[in-house]
Amino acid sequence: MRAVGIVLVTVLLSVLGLCCGASHHDVKDTKSFLPGFNSVITQNGLNYGVEVALEVLRTKLQHLTIPNQSGDTDTISWKISNLTMNSLSIPSANVVIDPNVGLTIQVFGASGELSSNWWFQEDLYSSINGSGHADVTISNMYLSIVLSFGLSSFGYPTVQSRSVTVTIGSLKLSFSGSNLDFILDILKNVFSGLIKQQLVTGLEKAITSAIDNDLNAELATLSTRVDVSPQAYIDLQLVSPIIFPTNEYFTLLQHGEFYSVVDPRESPFSPSANLPTSPINSDMLQIYIDQFVPNSASYVFLKLGKLVLTINSTEVPDNSPIQFNTSSWKTLIPNLYTKYPNWLMQVQVYPLAPPTINFTTQGGFISGRGAVSVRVINPSNPNDIRETFLVGLNMSGDVKAAVVGNNITASITNVQQTLSLLSSNIGPVNIAVLTSLANYLVESAIIPQINVYLAKGIPIPTLDGVDIVNGDVSFGNGFLFIGANVKYTPTQK
Repeated sequence: MRAVGIVLVTVLLSVLGLCCGASHHDVKDTKSFLPGFNSVITQNGLNYGVEVALEVLRTKLQHLTIPNQSGDTDTISWKISNLTMNSLSIPSANVVIDPNVGLTIQVFGASGELSSNWWFQEDLYSSINGSGHADVTISNMYLSIVLSFGLSSFGYPTVQSRSVTVTIGSLKLSFSGSNLDFILDILKNVFSGLIKQQLVTGLEKAITSAIDNDLNAELATLSTRVDVSPQAYIDLQLVSPIIFPTNEYFTLLQHGEFYSVVDPRESPFSPSANLPTSPINSDMLQIYIDQFVPNSASYVFLKLGKLVLTINSTEVPDNSPIQFNTSSWKTLIPNLYTKYPNWLMQVQVYPLAPPTINFTTQGGFISGRGAVSVRVINPSNPNDIRETFLVGLNMSGDVKAAVVGNNITASITNVQQTLSLLSSNIGPVNIAVLTSLANYLVESAIIPQINVYLAKGIPIPTLDGVDIVNGDVSFGNGFLFIGANVKYTPTQK
């Protein structure tokens, strides 16, 4: 029974998505940060966690070995060793949120059958002794664990057992292996209560140790960093201890900033001080993502050079009315063809500043300032790529978001842009013609390529075995909201 506390709490945390995998900590003083990523767990989420935890407990606690029990009463010393759980029944359990405290875990009416070895010796007459096999039946057992949570310097939660209470309604012993029936009757009838108390005390100490030591060791392996690419990650360190404001939910306030692996500097953006921390419906898991989070991603990927889009002639569909060959542009920009007749072309689009995303109740919106470099490729030397003219581009559009599997995906629609000629190596360029051409390129080539990348999505932090079910997305002022249920399938290890 020592593992009851740690298994139940660990499974609950796992189901509710608080665990993220292997240990990886980047030490930052996140307690000075406002949260950009708030996760709310409702009572429905806890109820599901209990349901799953009971199934896991019934599996994990079979054939569990319990610490040896011994005593010395009057003139008889006794010992019960190799206590092994052969069967366990846990008909019901629940988890209650204690406001401003933490969680109370309760197990009701548990029963089990154990096998063990026994030994006794009469202290005054050591020749009077015996040993053998004993069966122990426990019924109507009650377990209560009150937990409070703190925050480590690495940004992962810590847990403390405020109280652990075990009661055993009934304990029956059945001995075999000795002809000294009168001694066995004494052990059975006189000492069963003492053995029961020994078990209660031992279990309370073992569960307390399992939580305060073993479970905290498990929590210390939680990853507060989720890799989104080989070059970038999102930091999900807690910025405060888990908060338990009411008996209906609790909330994790997490940093939520993107960083470069090689150069993890802070972005120039900051979260709002008004990111919600309470649920808006009955979904098990509810997540609020401040617009600061995607904006920090924009900053990081700009620094990494990942927002540069290069389009070559081979990527233009054959049925496109405009091909990346100066011959195709002859009537649109005559001097381009005159200077570089029948040369293949290349277009490179890159931002001049991090694109910014804004969330409102009307939806998500993106805006950015960039440049479009129109280039030609020397047919005699493909490595000789020359810029013909450079266009400034101010672009804006709508952002759509969805939950696909365990990922948050996005797409950009309704794009609008304005152009300005920044420089030209081929003489005058008609901006009106370029605007029509840019509209076509953006709609047919640039945005589709961006949306292919955005469709891959960014993982919602969960433990292995936790799947997002029926995820729904909506927008608020300054944040994106995800409401979902979860399904937990234990992984085979």
